[in-house]
Amino acid sequence: MNKKTQNPDQAKAKQSATQLLSDIQKKWASWMERKTSNFSHGTWYILLFILITVSIGFNSWLIYDSLMEREEQEIFLSNTKENENPTFDKTRLNDTLSNNRPADPLLIDQK
Repeated sequence: MNKKTQNPDQAKAKQSATQLLSDIQKKWASWMERKTSNFSHGTWYILLFILITVSIGFNSWLIYDSLMEREEQEIFLSNTKENENPTFDKTRLNDTLSNNRPADPLLIDQK
């Protein structure tokens, strides 16, 4: 087996970067623990409620905004030319998954 070996300098840099991220996470967690250690259960429930409410509101706005019909959000599709599609064969349709499907997904015959 050909196993890819790392340069010792790369391995050391990767290990030091991992250690640095781990140290930052530990410092952040201990700082947050100190700052929130005096919170009561009621305070935690209020903060959780606020977080959930803001998340629901923001995601609802994203869904609403994406579903609104606007002229500037039109998507135009163009057909490819035969010479630009190397897998196109005039005698039969080539497809990687099935021989029954057309090579161009935009050309679908509906009977």
